[in-house]
Amino acid sequence: MRLCQIDLFRPLFLSVAALAALLAFACGGDEGASDEGASDEGTEVPREPVQEDITLDGQTISTLHSPFDIGVIAEAFDGDINTVARTAKVNPAVFELSFPEPRSLTGLTVTTSVMEKMTFTATIFSDTGGEPAVYSQEFKNDSPPDLTVDLNFDPVPPPTKKIRIEVKNLNDSEFGIIHVYEIVLR
Repeated sequence: MRLCQIDLFRPLFLSVAALAALLAFACGGDEGASDEGASDEGTEVPREPVQEDITLDGQTISTLHSPFDIGVIAEAFDGDINTVARTAKVNPAVFELSFPEPRSLTGLTVTTSVMEKMTFTATIFSDTGGEPAVYSQEFKNDSPPDLTVDLNFDPVPPPTKKIRIEVKNLNDSEFGIIHVYEIVLR
């Protein structure tokens, strides 16, 4: 029987998320949790994507993303590398953005915590319904503290209304934690 129930899907502030995590631990963690969505350590992990809107470049953007245990989606796009959106034991971190009007993109820049080996993939969906353009690159890093990577779209895709961004730690399981400090659309 679960004594406490904490919703970590959409914490409003980092301090609130930290407090919620502490309360979840203090309230028995996985006691009474089902096996569905369980991690390799046996604790319950939210696996369903989260839908919410953000404002980006003056437009309201619909997002679908991996659940976070720290931060909110807007912090991954706020221009501040001191804020973080951290996945709740979900690897890869996935960010789908749907734009109200077609948008031209030439690449992305992502700042994450250091991962020894990662892939960064962007899938650009065509407005005309054709095959999506997929750009992917593997990065290796051994110099802390953080990793900023650029992924250039070559050839440049036509304007799009939807992009899917994945950041995957290749040295961790599907229950790995991904820290995303910033994503910049170029």
